[in-house]
Amino acid sequence: STPANIQTILVGMYAEARDNDSYGGHIALASELIANDGHLSWNGTYVQPAEFDEKAILADNSYVRDIWMNGYQIINQANIVLANLDVFEDEDERAQVEGEAKFLRGLAYFDLVRLFSMPYEMGANGGELGVPVVLEPVLDASSIDYPARNTIEEGYSQVLNDLTDAYSLLPEDNGFYA
Repeated sequence: STPANIQTILVGMYAEARDNDSYGGHIALASELIANDGHLSWNGTYVQPAEFDEKAILADNSYVRDIWMNGYQIINQANIVLANLDVFEDEDERAQVEGEAKFLRGLAYFDLVRLFSMPYEMGANGGELGVPVVLEPVLDASSIDYPARNTIEEGYSQVLNDLTDAYSLLPEDNGFYA
């Protein structure tokens, strides 16, 4: 209901993003091990990363669950921020908040699409299923629906839209924020 409340949600998005389940470790680890073609040697003791390295990921892999859930938590918080931009009277502050929210949502979708879809081949498989693109906020858990998966092309289009908007909205210097 206030700019301060929206700013608090935005800061919470950064906290979610730095979580170990996301950009604090698991996304980097998963993507490196999935891409491993024998040049890396995985000697860890955790089963979940070993499944990435072996290209034999089981449905109960907690790293997969946590990356997915964390990504959609960031996306939902971004959707909440974007749905409430009208509380800002200062246009520069509104643009900065919108830009940061779109940057974080675009980043989350980028990693979800690249980790949970087939590798994208321009002109070849953009119509194959990717991840659900959800642009409406969920404020009440009882109203959660389970959206259909969008295509890989639609997922990457959302990434490009969000990141292009963020680039045009954000100031040249924003400290350590997006």
